[in-house]
Amino acid sequence: MRLSIFALASMFFCACSEDIDIPPPKGAFRVLEVTPDAYLLPADSSWTFHLSRPMAPSLTQPLAVVLVKRDAVDDALVKNIVEGKLAKARQDAPIEINVTQGVKPDSIIVKPVANLEPGSAYSLFFCYKTSDQRAKRQMARYDFRVQSDGPKLVQHDVWLGDDQTVAPNRKQFHFRFSEPMALMDAHSVIIASDSGQVPVPAIEWLEQSSDRKAATIVFANPPQGCERLAPNTAYSVTFPAIQAKVSFSTRAQCDDDIVRWEKPPEVIAADTSTEVHLVANKPVAAQLWFGKFDGPLDCLGVSCPVVVDDYRASQTLSADRLEVGVKYRFLLAVEDVVGHRLQKRGVWTTSALPKITISEVIPGQYIKLVNEGTEREDVSGYFLQTCPIVEDHQSLFILPGSYIVLASPHFRADQYPDVDDSHIHQLKTAQFCGTLASRHPQVIVLRDGLGRKIASYRG
Repeated sequence: MRLSIFALASMFFCACSEDIDIPPPKGAFRVLEVTPDAYLLPADSSWTFHLSRPMAPSLTQPLAVVLVKRDAVDDALVKNIVEGKLAKARQDAPIEINVTQGVKPDSIIVKPVANLEPGSAYSLFFCYKTSDQRAKRQMARYDFRVQSDGPKLVQHDVWLGDDQTVAPNRKQFHFRFSEPMALMDAHSVIIASDSGQVPVPAIEWLEQSSDRKAATIVFANPPQGCERLAPNTAYSVTFPAIQAKVSFSTRAQCDDDIVRWEKPPEVIAADTSTEVHLVANKPVAAQLWFGKFDGPLDCLGVSCPVVVDDYRASQTLSADRLEVGVKYRFLLAVEDVVGHRLQKRGVWTTSALPKITISEVIPGQYIKLVNEGTEREDVSGYFLQTCPIVEDHQSLFILPGSYIVLASPHFRADQYPDVDDSHIHQLKTAQFCGTLASRHPQVIVLRDGLGRKIASYRG
């Protein structure tokens, strides 16, 4: 393996401790060797650090070793490792490890709790203090990659559901692989009929995602007629490099059913985010462009457009990182599997949300809503999941700093003496929508009359 005293890392599990206790020096304290020293390693690997002298017991704890992926590196992470602040600064994606004393007192053993991801690159860091008067931290880095049997085809949309037939005017196929694939050009994919007696469909272009784990094949438009593929023909798509094959048959006629909205797309603007819900007459992929009303449709500089590649008749797209009280415009575009398209333009304006929270849930008994704002709020038009809290249109106010308890039909007030009777709102069976029926962990969502997500609770 390769070693460097100062190096970069990402996705930490643990970091050097401020209180590492190095024994009195008997020469420079350093890592002499790490075994195994191969670059390609199995997914269940472990490592033995051989040190220049025995270490204090505290160094057998995970606070001295960092196992990381190498594809998300930044300078802030390196600084945090050097300053011993990593544990506080980066707690986002841990790779859990066990660190134990080796057979000899001058060695330790490091082993991941779970097998590592095949084909991925990792770095293993050993953090320690020098034994000079300045007691500076040093980092030894060891780079390796986990062995792999190669990419595998894990998902495709050649078949939609259980239907293994496609319309002869099908426009494109999407494929997803377990690991990056080297698809240099259209010759990396073979599309052929089983009989071999029909012309090979022309591929207009082959596109790969930035991580090379996804690919899209787009067929060229025919010079005449609608058929990109021959009708009533058995075909296969083959990726020779990984020996993956998908077979399908074409139907007799082209799909000439245009895309239509089953109902107008619904735009639900919250404070800093907006959801766009659409329902089409057939499965579609969707794209959303948005921007400030007097600006470009650039999705505010983030990845644009917002894309949903899965073909479904019902889709939800989200726009995030918005400003409160700002007007935005958008373009929603959908396309079915044969290339029929439909667009919708519109505007939305964000606004502040009521400060209602779900503070407590007792399964089978009640849900407690608290008003943490400065204005009284009428929650009579609110919904738990998809069920209205109030069915008779009467107002249900929560005063600032106060609460109400949404009680199930099975609520036992005598078992909860701390709940004030004047704050109880009794729900009918249909109103609590199953949110209190289950004693298993679940997500409860509270929405207002506009459909905006006001609060959620994960039990």
